[in-house]
Amino acid sequence: YAALSYCWGGDQELKATASMIGNLIKGIPFSKLPKTIQDAIRTTWQLSLRLLWVDAFCIIQEDKVDTIRELAAMPDIYQNAYITISAARALNSREGFLGNIVVPSAKAACFRLRYRHPSGSDGTVITFSEPRDGHELDPIETRAWTLQESFLSRRILRYGASHLSWSCRENVDTDQPGTTPVQASQWEGDRLLLLQIRSIRTRSSYGDTAQTLQLWVYLVEEYTRRELGMPRDRLSAISALAQFFSVILTCDYAAGIWLGDLTQLLWICASECCQRRPSHCLAPSWSWASI
Repeated sequence: YAALSYCWGGDQELKATASMIGNLIKGIPFSKLPKTIQDAIRTTWQLSLRLLWVDAFCIIQEDKVDTIRELAAMPDIYQNAYITISAARALNSREGFLGNIVVPSAKAACFRLRYRHPSGSDGTVITFSEPRDGHELDPIETRAWTLQESFLSRRILRYGASHLSWSCRENVDTDQPGTTPVQASQWEGDRLLLLQIRSIRTRSSYGDTAQTLQLWVYLVEEYTRRELGMPRDRLSAISALAQFFSVILTCDYAAGIWLGDLTQLLWICASECCQRRPSHCLAPSWSWASI
């Protein structure tokens, strides 16, 4: 089966709820599905796969018992998927990701070149180069929930705003000309960091505990840069990663911190807008998840 990683972009009109699940099991008209889900189904068919896992339909929303059970299964869901389809460019479930890639920005240097088709007809090709002052992140790179989906997946087919890319446990490739594997991993937003952490799974020896704990710290730094629609999901959206690391580490886990490394208590908040504690408790005051 394929798994879908995407941005909800707010609540979805069509989703599995206790009152709707019976009707959904009977069948869902393709035309009623959000565009991103439609595109994911088309991609699944083109990959000659029959099954697609989508959280909005495979988790009964607002059902605490089912949500807890499915969140616990999340590492297995993404690790065991044949491939994860990443709708990286879509801001929400209604936007889709199989349309044309983005046009050049106002800052891009554009050139129109004459081109002669093998049939003999004349045409033009427009080439462009964006300024190398960093790149704008795809929407999926700004969402907290999607970090663990990217990390846990064995293979990712990623539809970005400017290019298509492929990554697995051994390689990163992209259809963007002139991009090396190392550059590609940085461009993907996963950076070399996630590939390094992901490689833990394939080693015969997991290496020393200190190195693994440090990788968790780097992961939390990336995670806390991202946005959450519901603050109460602060620990839930990283729980699958915590479960994965629990297989490697022998120390206890408490509210985002591994007790084998108490220096993790020495966290700071780099953003002034996040320093005020919320009115309701998200986590113990000593945890980074408390703000």
